[in-house]
Amino acid sequence: MGAVAIPCPRCRADLPLTTAGEGRPFPCPRCHTATTLRLYPTFARPDLADPGADALPGDAACFHHPDRRAEAICDGCGRFLCRLCEIKLGGRRLCGGCFSSATQAPLAVRHSIVQYDSLALAMVALPLLSFVFGAVTLFTAPAAVWLALQHWRRPMSVLPRTRFRMTLALALGVLVTLGWIALFGVLAYAILAKGSGL
Repeated sequence: MGAVAIPCPRCRADLPLTTAGEGRPFPCPRCHTATTLRLYPTFARPDLADPGADALPGDAACFHHPDRRAEAICDGCGRFLCRLCEIKLGGRRLCGGCFSSATQAPLAVRHSIVQYDSLALAMVALPLLSFVFGAVTLFTAPAAVWLALQHWRRPMSVLPRTRFRMTLALALGVLVTLGWIALFGVLAYAILAKGSGL
């Protein structure tokens, strides 16, 4: 097998596999975009491929190679795999299909990511809309401020989103918290003034 290259996701320049680390990002030679490659183990080094033993009658056979004895079970789909088809990823053994799905996991995770901007905004805004639950903002407003500051740099969703909700949640949380502090200050002053007979 000759030199194999994969295009950079940004500028489409060839990324030589010889510069790819074991799951570590490396810069594109043209645009310097940090890229991480996760390749099928025998893609770049076919000389390392060991297909394993031949399947004997009564042995479990590889799903993809019926003449090879199965030596592992895919943790994703349960298929029997020979040594050639087994891919180790993060302590799991996967087949090619599940490996492909696992390497697309960042997108899948972002689909189900908690949208902290919406959560922080709901924590401070929803109780304000109700007189019954307005007092809850004594706890939810500072929590919304903490949540907004803690998760300010996290991705919000797969689709591009502005930080409008997070900024609004932070502003409302600070205003409501300052309002509670002012209210307690006024009450404390009134109690002290009444106690001193002013």
